[in-house]
Amino acid sequence: MTDNGADREAGEHRIADGALMSLSVIRLTRAVRRGVGQQQLTSSQAATLWAIAELAPVRPTDLAEREKVTTASMSKSIASLESAGLVSRTPDPHDGRVSMLDLTPAGQAYVRDANSERISLYETALNRLPECERESVVRSIALFADTMCELVTAGAAQPSAHPADR
Repeated sequence: MTDNGADREAGEHRIADGALMSLSVIRLTRAVRRGVGQQQLTSSQAATLWAIAELAPVRPTDLAEREKVTTASMSKSIASLESAGLVSRTPDPHDGRVSMLDLTPAGQAYVRDANSERISLYETALNRLPECERESVVRSIALFADTMCELVTAGAAQPSAHPADR
């Protein structure tokens, strides 16, 4: 029997990297939220608004399923966004009992302005990095985001799905 110290150390390093990445993404998300002025919306309302912007027109039930929340929770977020004048409901043309969600002009402006603010914030942060590291940071983050999206989409985001664990 051989000593698996190197394998154990590699596994611990991978866990430490995962923990650092998780903490970094949380910090980044919070910093961007503070810097972009989305403080008037809760994180669930902001997620709902962005999902509607991406999928509109969309049924509330489909939105809840995509966001992996209960329909009651989604209804609460939608009601808040409607009250704020950011989202509107219209009857589904194929089934009048169901409503479809879309952004109002104010919701479109909110998303557009938040996107502009976010891009500006990212560019400001990137410009503070040494020029020789900017491209590497952008490419690495894009690669990591693509990989994470593939894992989640494939349903392989389980710890045992790591190639070294197979």
